Formats: sequence, structure tokens, C-alpha cells
Amino acid sequence: MKIYRFISSEDYAIVKVVSKGMHLLTFDRLFVKESHRKWSEKIRLGIVEEDSKPNKLVGDFPYYAGYQPIVVSQRAVDKIGDVLNDNGALYQVEIEGHNEPFYYYAVTNIVDCLNQEKSTLKSVNSPSVNYINVTKPAFFKKRIGSNSIFVLPEHPDGPIYVTEVFANILKESNLEGYDLIPEHRGA
Repeated sequence: MKIYRFISSEDYAIVKVVSKGMHLLTFDRLFVKESHRKWSEKIRLGIVEEDSKPNKLVGDFPYYAGYQPIVVSQRAVDKIGDVLNDNGALYQVEIEGHNEPFYYYAVTNIVDCLNQEKSTLKSVNSPSVNYINVTKPAFFKKRIGSNSIFVLPEHPDGPIYVTEVFANILKESNLEGYDLIPEHRGA
């Protein structure tokens, strides 16, 4: 089984929150699980001009703020929405200058499959956050089972991991704006 880290491609536009009074929006696990009841204000995103080349394409997965949430196009939701919804939550947003809807996507499928003995880990402890940063993961692949998109309990707002099954779905869908970084270590 091949495992990849899913990231938005740097070859596509970078977006940020531009709604009045909003700052960088992140999801914690409780918010993700409860937000379908609370998600009422439409969040507006804009292209970050200083970081994006002129006329840079937005793509299907524009870059936003690091690991999670990621931004997903309507085209991506139309093509792979079932598998996205099976493993996470979609919340509609808009990108200035684009008529097509976009979505925040937060992975809620947490799989306890990290082989900590074979992984390279770094503890991050501060007054505001405590988590384990997994810099070089090794996996117990049997624990992944049939999960195709997941995050780790050690850092649930961290990297999104996908299996070869989802990588093939992405390839067949002809979606643009993502990279898959191989994470091959595991038992």
C-alpha cells in the first residue's frame, strides 16, 4: 500500500480570508464536528497578490494556510465529493472574482496508524498549543485498512494523508492544483 501526503500545489494561486473582521480561519476537532449546525456566515477568500504570479490559476485545490482546512473547487466536489464527504466535512466559501463556489474541506477521519518508534517526531509545546509534529512518518499499514483519506490523532489538524486508492481517484478525475508526496516508510 502506498501512502502520500496531500498538499495544494505551489504552482496555483494562494488564497486568504478577506471577510471583514475575520482572521485566518482554522478548524479544531470540536468545531469540525459541530460546525454543520453553526456554519451560517459565508466566508470570502481573496487571491494573495504578493504571493501569486499574475494570472496564476486558482485550480481545484488553491493553497490556503498550510495543512487544514484545504480549499476545494465545485468541480472537485462534483467529481469526488462522495469520497470527500465520507472522510471529512465541506463548508461553502467564495473566492473574490470567481463565480464558481469553493469549499473548505476538513478531514475528520482520524486513523491511529502511526508507528512512533520508526517515525521522526517533534513535540510542540507552548501556552497555546500542544501537539506532535510528524516530520517523517512511518505507518502501521494494516491499521489504515480501507481508509483512503485520513489524519493522525497525534496532529489531527496536521498533514492530510491519502492512500493509492484516493491518489488514483484524483488522477482519473483530471483535477488540478495538488501534489502527492510519497510517504513510503511503514510496516
